[in-house]
Amino acid sequence: MSLAVALWVILVAVITALVVVFLVSGKMAIAAPKRTQKLGDPTYNIKSMSTPVATGTLLRLLAWILADSPLGPLIRRVLLNDENNGSALLQDLALQACDSPGHFALYHPMQRLSNEERARHVEAAKVVDLQKVLQSGFATAAVPGPYLSVEDYARAYRTQKWTPTQALERLLQSIKELQPKFKPFVAVHEEDARAQAKESERRLRAKEPRSLFEGVPVAIKDMIRVKGYRMTEGSVWPAGDDHNVPAEKDNNIVRLFREAGAVIVGTTAMTEFGVTPLGYSAHHQGPFNAYNAKHYSLGSSSGSAVAVALGLVPVAYGADAGGSIRLPAAAQGVFGLATTYGRVADDSPHVTHGSMQKSGPITATARDAALAYAVMGQEVPGHFYSQLYGDPGLPPLHLKDFSETRSLRGVRLGIFWDYFNDAEVPILQSCRKAVEALEALGAEVVPIAIPHLRSLQVAHGFVVSVEITQILGDLLYNKHQLEPSTRIQLALGTSMAGPEIQAGNILRGWALQYLRQEIFKKMKISAIITPTLAMTPPAIPKDAFLTGESNTTLLIQLMKYIFLGNLCGFPGLSIPVGYDDTTGIPIGLHACADHWDEAVLLRLGEVLEGALDQRKTPPSFVDLLGKS
Repeated sequence: MSLAVALWVILVAVITALVVVFLVSGKMAIAAPKRTQKLGDPTYNIKSMSTPVATGTLLRLLAWILADSPLGPLIRRVLLNDENNGSALLQDLALQACDSPGHFALYHPMQRLSNEERARHVEAAKVVDLQKVLQSGFATAAVPGPYLSVEDYARAYRTQKWTPTQALERLLQSIKELQPKFKPFVAVHEEDARAQAKESERRLRAKEPRSLFEGVPVAIKDMIRVKGYRMTEGSVWPAGDDHNVPAEKDNNIVRLFREAGAVIVGTTAMTEFGVTPLGYSAHHQGPFNAYNAKHYSLGSSSGSAVAVALGLVPVAYGADAGGSIRLPAAAQGVFGLATTYGRVADDSPHVTHGSMQKSGPITATARDAALAYAVMGQEVPGHFYSQLYGDPGLPPLHLKDFSETRSLRGVRLGIFWDYFNDAEVPILQSCRKAVEALEALGAEVVPIAIPHLRSLQVAHGFVVSVEITQILGDLLYNKHQLEPSTRIQLALGTSMAGPEIQAGNILRGWALQYLRQEIFKKMKISAIITPTLAMTPPAIPKDAFLTGESNTTLLIQLMKYIFLGNLCGFPGLSIPVGYDDTTGIPIGLHACADHWDEAVLLRLGEVLEGALDQRKTPPSFVDLLGKS
């Protein structure tokens, strides 16, 4: 019997058994709530799951069964009703939250500030003139390191050691050399980039640079509109589709970078529609980890992180609905900032029709992250976020205390130790050293507890899945050439029930209020600290190269520390703090702050970059301007 026939026999038997179980047990309905927990119980309860792993032919077959076969809807409900998926527990907590005064369903995690809180941000914005910083740089010296920063580019141009056109030609040649192995880019329009560099050179000669970004190469994740580029979102589109037509205008984010003088050099690869954090696209056959090309790069902003890690650009745009900025940043040893929900005025449909996605920069250094944040975070009047926040508009941008790195007295770091320690040993060793470095500078570590992490994880999964399916679900039925794992994800989104999604949003409202009131305010916590990843990204299975991989157990491990920021809208920063001795792959520390407190996170990143002083570049790193 051939392998294919054997797989068919096994799967038919499994399907038959599932259908029998489904019909006998009456699982056509959603799982009933289980009164087995009390709202507010601080016990750590995230559990590992053992689920089938599928790649290659088996994955294609699984995708057909779940997404296209007549039995698909029945099987999907059986899977969603399984106790390990936590739907019943989620609904139980939501019912309890409904009985608690002052709690409400939250559909967009936009947090308005009180008058007192807003005044604090207004005063903070007066301390450092961001426009002056964007023109002249920071007053303090940069941390010595191997990466070429935005300030390094600006210095090289203003001293006429290099010109933007010279730097761009070296970059374009390096992309050609590295693209076959690592696949970070989807498209690079060389002549367009040369025209931008030439215009930057003219402004520099006239001593009219728009900012430090004048002539600096910036890459954009292939998820937002870039004038002249097709936006594919990691997929393959049929002829005649709007995605095959070059964009006529820039997304707000791209426009802001252009207005700062940056040279937009290309669009970077991503997983198809961002539905998996593994980072690998079967359509694009990449990207691969910059430190170990046999391993996953993580994503979905994989190409942006790989491009920064390799030294090709100091700044790249990323988007994050479930760790898509911070996970690849951690796996590539660079900085990844997912901003507060509402801070960056992305005008794509994923923002206006969803509630999880935040934008932010992936950068070579902490200072680059701060500078990119100052560009990207400018409020755009009339944008959906500004309307959602209401008068008097979003809190002002600021970088208060960013350069205060000699002492962290007054900074309180909340750590839920049961949560923190639920990671592989090499990761814990590096992350604990980073925490010790912060303590040595005067930061205080405060034990905290976060209730119901397992159910909050389920809430994030349910709500984000439905939002993605709502935006993209029609692709399941119009013969779009989707990857198998994407078909499965979109199909699951169609089977999630209204009470489950409403329960997720009710628990989201409860969790946001709990974290803000009980942890950030009452305990005066500056940031919640965890590892970014619970495990080192694994090697890519051979059978996954053509199809991708379906592996729920792995995804839960990868996203264990990430989902709260997306569910509740908090900003998060991944900071490089070490390397795995076996694979050479970097390790990240994650810091999560209250709404609008990106400055706290960026300061911690700047402090650790100087305190640890152990950054290593990947073997294929390019030093474009000869910094070393």
